[in-house]
Amino acid sequence: MKRFLSDEKYILNAFLRAADDLGIDHKKALNDLGLSRVLLSSPENFVPSHIFNLVLEEIAASYHCHDLALRVAQHLTSPHLGLAARITAFSLDLRSGLKHADNYSLYYQDTGCWQHNIVDKQVHLYKPASTFSSQYNPQRNLLGTAQMVLLLKKLTNNLWHPSSICLSFSDPSYRFTETFETFFQCEVRFQQGRDEICFVEDILDYSLETADPNMQQSLENQVKALQKSLFEDRDFVECVKMIIDQRLRFSTCTAAELAQFMGMSIAELVDKLDAAGTNFEDLLQQQRLKRAQYYISRFNCPVDLVARAVMPENPATLTALLEA
Repeated sequence: MKRFLSDEKYILNAFLRAADDLGIDHKKALNDLGLSRVLLSSPENFVPSHIFNLVLEEIAASYHCHDLALRVAQHLTSPHLGLAARITAFSLDLRSGLKHADNYSLYYQDTGCWQHNIVDKQVHLYKPASTFSSQYNPQRNLLGTAQMVLLLKKLTNNLWHPSSICLSFSDPSYRFTETFETFFQCEVRFQQGRDEICFVEDILDYSLETADPNMQQSLENQVKALQKSLFEDRDFVECVKMIIDQRLRFSTCTAAELAQFMGMSIAELVDKLDAAGTNFEDLLQQQRLKRAQYYISRFNCPVDLVARAVMPENPATLTALLEA
C-alpha cells in the first residue's frame, strides 16, 4: 500500500512555506525567542514538542496571523496525526476505522485525544475540552483539527465534507473569519466547549481504498506487544508515568485521558493512586519537570521559554523547580 501519512519533516516544511508566504523570517523569529535555528534540522524532535507549539503561538501573535495553522495545513500534501489515524486508514470503512482508533486515542499526535459519538444520524468527532489546548495552544490545536479534516477528505476521495466545525477559542474576526470558513467549507462556530467536527453518519459506511485489514491487524499486534513489554513487571504508578509521558511528547495529559486509556473511571484512578500514596497532579508535575529538563538539555532552550511552553498556566512554579 502506498504510504500517504506524512512525518514531522513535512509539517516543518509546511510551516516554513507558510512563514515564507506571510513574509516572516522564521530564523529571526526563532532567534527572537532565544532558540537556535539548529532546531530546524531536527524535525523529528522539534515538531512533536511543546517548543514547536509555542513557536506557532508566538509567531501568530507577533505577526497577527491568526490563521497561521490553516496556512500550514494548506501546505501539507497529507495529514499527520499519528498511530490512531494510520489504523483508521487501514480499516474497511470509516465506521470501523473510528472504532479501532478509539482504542489508541492516546497516540493521536494532537493536543487532544479524538473521540466520537453519533446523535440523530450526525457524527460528532471531538477532542475533550482542555484549557491547555483552547487557551494556551490554539494554533497547535487548530492544526490538529485541520489535519483531521484533511485526513477524512483524503480517505474518501473528497466525498466527505463537514456539516459544521466547532472551535474552542475565540473568533479572530476581521478577514480571518472568512479564511476559516473558506478552509473548512462549512459553518464555523467559535468559543465552543470543545473542538468538534460534525458530519452526516452515512459517510461512515464509505469503503476506503486504503483498506488493508492484514496491515491493520499486524500494526495493532505490534502495538499491543510493545505495550505489554513496556508495562509488564512495572507497578501501577510507573505505568501511569509512562502514559503521561506519551502525551507530554507534544501536549498535556488529563486525568480523563489517563483513565480512559487504563480502562477505568476517574474515581477508580484516583483511588488506585491514593492507595499507592500519590495523586495525578503530583505525577503530572513530575513528568512535566522531566520534559522541561529534556528541552533545556536537548534544545538548549531558555528556562523561562520552556516553563511557558510546558506549564503555561503557572510557568513561575516550573521555573522555580528548574532553577532549584
